[in-house]
Amino acid sequence: MKTKQFLITACMLLLLCACQSPANTEDTANDLPPENVEIETPASDSPTEEEPAAPLPLAPPVCEIAFTETESFPLPFEEELLVDEEEGILLSAGQALYDYDTMWELLEENYPYFDVIKQELGISSRVAKTRYRAKLVSLADDGYISQEAFINTVTDCLNEFQKVGHLFVILEGQYRTLCNAFCGVEFELYKNMCALLHSSKTAALYTNFPKQQTAHDKNSDHSETLQVENIEEAKVLQDGITLGYADNIPYLRIPVFNNWSTKTQTAISDFFDTIAEEEHLIIDIRGNPGGNTAVWAQDLGSFLTSERILFSFLVAAKPGPLNLALNPALCTDQSGYHPYSDASWRTDFPTIPLNALESYDVVVKATVSMGGDASQTPIFHSKIWVLIDKKCYSAADTFAYFCKSTGFATLVGEQTGGNGIGAQPYVMALPYSGLLVYYEPYLSFNLDGTCNGIMGTSPDVIPDAGQTALEACVAAIQHEKYASAPTSP
Repeated sequence: MKTKQFLITACMLLLLCACQSPANTEDTANDLPPENVEIETPASDSPTEEEPAAPLPLAPPVCEIAFTETESFPLPFEEELLVDEEEGILLSAGQALYDYDTMWELLEENYPYFDVIKQELGISSRVAKTRYRAKLVSLADDGYISQEAFINTVTDCLNEFQKVGHLFVILEGQYRTLCNAFCGVEFELYKNMCALLHSSKTAALYTNFPKQQTAHDKNSDHSETLQVENIEEAKVLQDGITLGYADNIPYLRIPVFNNWSTKTQTAISDFFDTIAEEEHLIIDIRGNPGGNTAVWAQDLGSFLTSERILFSFLVAAKPGPLNLALNPALCTDQSGYHPYSDASWRTDFPTIPLNALESYDVVVKATVSMGGDASQTPIFHSKIWVLIDKKCYSAADTFAYFCKSTGFATLVGEQTGGNGIGAQPYVMALPYSGLLVYYEPYLSFNLDGTCNGIMGTSPDVIPDAGQTALEACVAAIQHEKYASAPTSP
C-alpha cells in the first residue's frame, strides 16, 4: 500500500484509555517487510520496475481495558487513524478487533433480543460473532484493515439478525437523517446521542464514508415503489402520498411517515373535507418502512379523531452501561414510561407469560397517545380500514399495533415486519473507527405474548390466495354494505 500520511506522533504514545502494548491479536499481523530494501538499478534498455510500496508503520498500541472503563466512554477515542492513498482510512488489525469485540460487549450488555432471536429464529449470536471475527482477522493486510472492509464486515454480521430490534450499522444517508432528528432537541437522551453523532472521530468517518457502501446497504430507509391497482381520481403528493378512490371508496396511501409539508397538510385536509360523509376510508401503508410516529399519531390522527386515545404495551430492558450512559432515567418514571417494581405488570398484561421476563431487570409499561386536537376540522367519523404487509416496520408497525390493540381500525393484509412498539432506538459509537450501530434498548411484546420485534402485528382480515390486500378490503367493505342494506318486504 502507498501511504498518504503516517500516524501522528501522539498516536504512538499512550492513548487516552491507558493503552499499553499491542493486543495479542496483532502478534502475527505486525510481521512487516524491512524498511530498507536495496533495489538494483535497471539497465537503460531494461523495462523500469515499479517502485515497491513504502512499508506501513508498526501498528500502534491498542487499549487493554474495556471501553466502558475508559475516560472517553461513550464517545470514541480522539486519536487520528492512518490514511492510505489507495485504501483510505486504515485500522490496525488490533484496532479493528477491539472495535468489533467492543460492539459485541455493548450489545450483549444493552441489547435484549439475542435470546429470543435464537429461540424464535434459530439464529445464534455466538456463531455469528465467531464467524465474522475470523473474517476480520483474515482481511488484515500488512497488519491493517481498510475502513471499507471493516464497515462491510460489521454490516454483514449485523444483517444476520434481520433488523430485529432495529439492529444494523448506520450508513451515510441514515447518519444525516439522525443528525437532523436528534440535534437541537432538548431531551437528555437525544442530546447524548447527538454528542456521539458529532464526535470528531464519527464526523470524520461519515464525512469520508466509502461511496461504494451505498450498493452494500441492506438497511435502506426508503420505501419501495408499490404498484397500486384501481385507484380513481388519484392525486400524488409529496413522498408518494396518494389520494383517490378504490371502487368509489375513499383511499389514502402513505408510503413513509416523513414529516408533512404545509402543502401536503392542506391537500390532505381538502381530501378529508370531501369525504366527510363517506362510510368507509382505506388507509394503505403497505411497504411503509416507518419514520416519525408523530406523523400518524398527531398529523394523520388529527383528521381521524378529536379525542385523545391512549394505548399501552409492555417492554423489558437491560440496565447496561451504554443504556444508562445515554438515558440515565432508564429505570425511573419518565413521560409515558412507568417501570414496575414487582410482578404487578401481570395485572395489566395477563396474556404475557411470566417466564418471558425472568431475565430482565427493567420491566416497563409504555403509554402512547393518538389524536386529541379538538380544533382540527374536518374529522372522519366512519369506519377505517388499514392495509398492511411484511414491509411495514418501525413507526408503520406502531400504527398497525395501535389499530389492532384499540380496535380503532380493521387491519387487512399480512403480518407486519414489527419493531413498532418500544422506544426510540439508541446509538453506539465504536471507539477507534467511530462507526455507529443502531439498536433497540427495549424488548417488546404483543398482547398475545409474542415478541413484536420478531412476529410483528397480525391482520384482522387475511386475503384469499391470489387476492391483494386492497381487493380483500374492498370485498369486505362491499360485504358489510350488502349485509347492512335493508331487505325488501
